[in-house]
Amino acid sequence: MDEPRDPISPGGPRAPRVMYLLARLAARRWVNRVGGHFAAVFRRRDALPRRLGTARKSHYSIALMLFLAAVFLFNSLNLATQFLRRLSGAAETRHALLVDRIPVADYTYLELQKADETLADLDPTQIKTIRTVYEQKVLRKILRQEAQQQLLSEGLVKSDETELDARVARFAQVFREKGAHGFTVSRSRNMIPFPTVDDWPSRSEEGTVLGALGLLLLILFASLFFMSLGSGNQDLGRVEWHLEWLFSFPVPAHVLFLAKVFEYALLNPFNWFVVFPLFVTLYVASGVGNGALPLALFTALYLGVLLGSLRIAAETWLRKNLPVSRLKNTQALFTVISLLTFFLVMGLAVAPQLPKHLIHWSEGWPTAVLWNPVSLPVLLCGPIENVWVWLALAGWSVGLPLGASLFSSFCVRDGLLSAANPYQGARGVVPASPTTGFLAGLKGLSGKDLRLLVRDRNLLVQTMVVPVLIIGFNVIINPTMLKSVLSNFQHAATLAFSLGAYVLLFGGFGVLTAEGPALWLLYTFPQGLDAMLRRKATLWCVFGLAYAGAVLAIAAVLNPFWEAGFLITAGTALVGVIIYAFIAVALGALGTDPFEMEAARKIRPALTYLYMFLAALFAYAIYTPTIWGKLVEMVLLGLLAVALWQKVRDRLPYLLDPTEAPPPQVSIADGLAAALAFFVLQGILMLLLLPTNLPAGAKVFLAFAGAGTLVALFMFYRLWQRDVPDLLRVLGLRQSRDHPGNGWFFASGVGVAGGLLAGLGALLYVLALQHYPALRAWRDELTKGGGMLDLDFHWLVWMVVIAAPLCEEFIFRALVFRGLRRSFGAWRAVLASALIFALVHPPISVVPVLGLGLIAALTFEYTGLLIAPILAHMVYNSIVVVASG
Repeated sequence: MDEPRDPISPGGPRAPRVMYLLARLAARRWVNRVGGHFAAVFRRRDALPRRLGTARKSHYSIALMLFLAAVFLFNSLNLATQFLRRLSGAAETRHALLVDRIPVADYTYLELQKADETLADLDPTQIKTIRTVYEQKVLRKILRQEAQQQLLSEGLVKSDETELDARVARFAQVFREKGAHGFTVSRSRNMIPFPTVDDWPSRSEEGTVLGALGLLLLILFASLFFMSLGSGNQDLGRVEWHLEWLFSFPVPAHVLFLAKVFEYALLNPFNWFVVFPLFVTLYVASGVGNGALPLALFTALYLGVLLGSLRIAAETWLRKNLPVSRLKNTQALFTVISLLTFFLVMGLAVAPQLPKHLIHWSEGWPTAVLWNPVSLPVLLCGPIENVWVWLALAGWSVGLPLGASLFSSFCVRDGLLSAANPYQGARGVVPASPTTGFLAGLKGLSGKDLRLLVRDRNLLVQTMVVPVLIIGFNVIINPTMLKSVLSNFQHAATLAFSLGAYVLLFGGFGVLTAEGPALWLLYTFPQGLDAMLRRKATLWCVFGLAYAGAVLAIAAVLNPFWEAGFLITAGTALVGVIIYAFIAVALGALGTDPFEMEAARKIRPALTYLYMFLAALFAYAIYTPTIWGKLVEMVLLGLLAVALWQKVRDRLPYLLDPTEAPPPQVSIADGLAAALAFFVLQGILMLLLLPTNLPAGAKVFLAFAGAGTLVALFMFYRLWQRDVPDLLRVLGLRQSRDHPGNGWFFASGVGVAGGLLAGLGALLYVLALQHYPALRAWRDELTKGGGMLDLDFHWLVWMVVIAAPLCEEFIFRALVFRGLRRSFGAWRAVLASALIFALVHPPISVVPVLGLGLIAALTFEYTGLLIAPILAHMVYNSIVVVASG
């Protein structure tokens, strides 16, 4: 019986075997990112059991990724379809103008034909008078609707009466002279998201459209090529080269390079989410029929092979001819070029009206230009004999990968590395650091981060240039955006905050990943890691404020006649940038996996989406008209930042330990989650109770008490499930060891005394509101429309005296105060919890509620039992209800 043959023979495996193994390895690595549930597809039945070294993704994560992939494919298909329609419409418009015809929507053209038929049936002796009336009563309405839709599709404001009247007059003049024959149907107005054969231009405009598509494909290919060497390449700027370990295999170099070409072709996401939907659209619209999908798959693979061939050749040449210190700078240049070209493609794809030069250039292109290897697949949509196109495609798909692999092999003929030691540098005289001034504060960690940002051009571009390009791209493709920003100071403040938040997303999130393998060195410094992270957050806060301030300054210069509220709104945007700088750094630290080898996977994407969601919430603070609303929003978001930093401080000592986790404790985040759930549940329960026949007071009481009970039970269960040590004592439900002499009776007496003191302060406040006319007018304005005092008295007593103290004291004292107390000490926690407690109440009651919050927190701190603040709250509310009645 023959012995099984070793898969790697002494002569080395054949090229197809190597390509298969490396492609399978790359696919397996990609599948491992998605989740272990798909691993069986790539594993033989007789293979060894799957290794469980990395955590498996849940079914929900896989379902979410599949859903996002479907959404991306649908959006790309819709975008390509709409672009093809606009391109066909622009070509037909140019052709129609040459033959003096105006393109209109199909329903408008049908109405114009009906109008022609109606006017043709009129008596010749009355046609002049009736025609004038018909045009004014019926036809003008049709033409005006058409003109409005054209202005809207061109990205203009349809309420621009001057342009609108001029266009309607021109339409009426053409109809008067030529009737419906002066118009033609425009195909660019179809809004169906999927392509049809009706979207393809007629034979007379087909050459123009093919030329424009060939030019667009060249720009898109250039963008993807430079992206593969720039922001999409995690290996080019690294000291170690991923090909080093492959060269230990007993196979020729050109086989390895050829295998990498097909790996790049198969695993390029842009190839499958951008190129593939584009050619599905083109082949379906051009009438390929059932073969459109497999033909689009082949085309995407063909272009992927071209892209992979050029990428491996460029990577190898750059690695062999440029020092490592210049590779990052070269990568930065490639990133900028890829972004500019990609934004150009996206601008053409989403622009309401295509540039006239695109159609003009496309008309002048000879068909021979389209025979370049990138634009060649476009010819499969045209009338040229497909056999010649297929021969050319076969030649390029075989010749270019072979040529790229042979060229790369030639580049490494003297060895893979250009120097024996890749860690090279030059020492020079270190300039003396200034001891005073601005640079003195940047000598340590901040100075190191600045130096890293200046030296690493790729990082500099991605963090400082990309946000500006993204905002600029949105302004260019949406001209009305700039006009609205300059006409509304709230829009200007929103744009300023958005730019600052973008900078923080790209830079602040990576404060730990930027340290790389040297992250452990931060633990050796004689300073807390949380303090060092705060310095990093401060540095990125300065960058965010600089960008946001520049936008506000430009807006103020371009429109110096802002209202007085501009300064308040601008200040709100700048404060928001400061808050979100610390939120971004905290989320980045919490979402960083220091054991992940690939930089792109070191930060969890879920926290990135969470940051973007939280940034969107700040729009309320900018657009709300009241200063109180802005203040409440900023305080709550500031509290969120504090809560996140508390979690960061808990996690940092265990960051480099893969087996240990911080001990469970009550945190500020628990209090915030409970407070948010409490308010949301109240609204939900109130909606459920509205259709019932219960009295209004009963509905409010049941919603309030039900929400409080559910939140309290759920939070208690969650804290118990997390094994918080001595949970009853922490929540104030059992006597504390720190207060052994303070029993329940003593705590009750302290609570009642505190409530009487807080109630006395409330009575003095009510007397002041009644005594001073200005305060009385302010009270009447704020309390206009009634409120809870309009409820039945007995429901009001149950609500205010029983339910509110029980629910609110559990949330704001047992959770929020305990979380603050752990990080900030007693007195600051007392003050902070009282301020938060006061801010969630109406503005009219802030002053006395602040006093109640201070007294409740002090009694809780003094006695250690929750009964004390509950009784203080009950006594205070009883006094307020009696005084108000």
